Amino acid sequence: MPAGSEPRDFAEHAHTHMAADVRILQADLADPAHAAAVLAMTRDYARDPMGDGADLPADRQAVLVERLRAHPTTLIFLAFAGDEPVAIVTCFVGFSTFAARPLVNIHDVHVTAAHRRRGLGRALLAAVEAKARELGCCKLTLEVQENNHVARALYRSLGFGGGQYEEAAGAVLFRQKKLVGMGAMEGGEMTELIVTTYDWVPEPPRGYVRDLRVCWALEEAGLPYRVESTPFRERSADHLAHQPFNQVPWLTDGDLVIFETGAILLHLGEKSAALMPTDPRGRSETIQWVFAALNSMEMATVAWSIFQFSGLTGDTPGWKQLDDFVKARVGHMELVLAKREWLAGAFSIADVLMSDVLRLVGRFDGLAASPACRDYVARATARPAFVKAHADQMARFAAAD
Repeated sequence: MPAGSEPRDFAEHAHTHMAADVRILQADLADPAHAAAVLAMTRDYARDPMGDGADLPADRQAVLVERLRAHPTTLIFLAFAGDEPVAIVTCFVGFSTFAARPLVNIHDVHVTAAHRRRGLGRALLAAVEAKARELGCCKLTLEVQENNHVARALYRSLGFGGGQYEEAAGAVLFRQKKLVGMGAMEGGEMTELIVTTYDWVPEPPRGYVRDLRVCWALEEAGLPYRVESTPFRERSADHLAHQPFNQVPWLTDGDLVIFETGAILLHLGEKSAALMPTDPRGRSETIQWVFAALNSMEMATVAWSIFQFSGLTGDTPGWKQLDDFVKARVGHMELVLAKREWLAGAFSIADVLMSDVLRLVGRFDGLAASPACRDYVARATARPAFVKAHADQMARFAAAD
């Protein structure tokens, strides 16, 4: 059922007028070629007049495939002419309570302009129907724009009609309500997420203050938020009331005030599958790596980095013992990261934490002998959400100088 299942060639379901060189495959989003094809086809659809008439924004392009891969019921078919992707159908498996059986909702159908009227749409939908029957689904559902007469004619020819449960009740109508945010609800209104951090810090820790982790996660999930400040030099009783160790950040979500970045990220993970998978196994793996980042890695690296910042790295037994301890922990992570792109399958809050911990080690050349760790940090920090969160923090502190 997920898009990562074994790819199959569905050419046997193709329309008789479809070119012989066209292949229909179920997408495997773990395959870089398929992932690239899904992104390319979705962008092409977005630019089409029957899509949005404009390309997907860069931030959505950066996360689309990972979020589709993380979604537990994604089902995608691609059409290739040779090695070129030329059509896509994106579906999600749902459930009919009245039939007590699954269903497949066809979300997007798109054929590139140069390959239309060759039977590709019909072939893709035939492949979807074959897969739905294989899964024991009771029906296929879709939505179509009223003025998309070509698509409506295709759907009618394939047996799609207006939805209706009882004749007396009339047709089933499609309605939508766009959600602009995912904060806590108070009195039916969406509350605002507020990240509180220092108003200023000296230059050495800039780019490493931990509100960056929270803002990074919020950017990954596309959750609306704003940043407020608390004085760095004169920490008040109000600061202590929100953060009992007089540190930052803390997150305000309605009546909830949460401190400690690990706790904040777990809270945000509950709001978005882009931050933490919803299936039990993926959720469990993410949570264990969150704790590993904080307890097994950062527990060692915090003292090590304080020595580094303070210039206390001389030839002493204490420093050697601490340095060896950090090297051993980094060595364990090197073995893990040599075998995987991200810690829990798709990118998650575990990667926000672990990559940020390792990033600070790398600042002092602590990853020199660990290429897998270096590559992991490079992948994480190349993500648009990190780039924005980092730039925002640097600009905010610089403006306060």
